[in-house]
Order: sequence, then structure tokens, then C-alpha cells
Amino acid sequence: MVELGRVLEPSGIAGFAEPGPEPSQTPQSQYEMKTHGVVENDIDVRSLWRVAHRVGFTDIKLAIFQVDPTLTDLDGFDDFLKGGETSKKYIDDARTFLTLVCHQRFRGCERRCSGSRVARQQGHRV
Repeated sequence: MVELGRVLEPSGIAGFAEPGPEPSQTPQSQYEMKTHGVVENDIDVRSLWRVAHRVGFTDIKLAIFQVDPTLTDLDGFDDFLKGGETSKKYIDDARTFLTLVCHQRFRGCERRCSGSRVARQQGHRV
């Protein structure tokens, strides 16, 4: 995180994509680790943010995506618009998806010039 902050412009963005809170526990990850010796580490977003904030990042935004569409016919679409069973299915699908996917984006590290007299003169937080 320190190196990312050093090389980014003050308003730069460091982006990360993570397939969920515990990807190492998924059957696919277990298979990859066992079969191919792949290392799969889980990311604790709160811990990562504490480190990022400590080294000067000023903001975090988590993006939530629902990649898979909810398919329906015309009657189902009308039902969706009225808040019926189709909308409940959509919400259930979204809830399931959200347990699997998390994306992180950190904005604006101000520690590029950390500790230097120049940084203090330019108003950078040190």
C-alpha cells in the first residue's frame, strides 16, 4: 500500500477486485490449491482499509455488481415492476451474488512525498 501511494498521483485510484469475503473456501479454490499448488489468500477489507488509510489513502469505495441478469417473460417483467414474485427473485439473486463478490477501490493517497519538507510545504499530510 505504501508503494501504491508513492507511485500514484494525489488523486489517483488503486483498484482491486476480489471474488468475495472468503474465496479460498470455495470448491474451485480448494481444487486449484490442491491440484496446482495455487495460493489463495482471503482479503479482510477492513484490515486492508486500515493499512491504506494509515499510509495516506483518503477514501474507499466498494463497488457492488450483479453480473447475472434475472431473465423473465413479459408477464414476469410486469410482475417485477409491481414488486411481485419476480422482484423477490431478483432480490434473492442479488443477495446471493453479494455474498460472493466484493470489489474495492482506494482513492487519493496523500503520502507520496511522506515525511519530506517539500511535502509539508505543499500541504501533504505526513
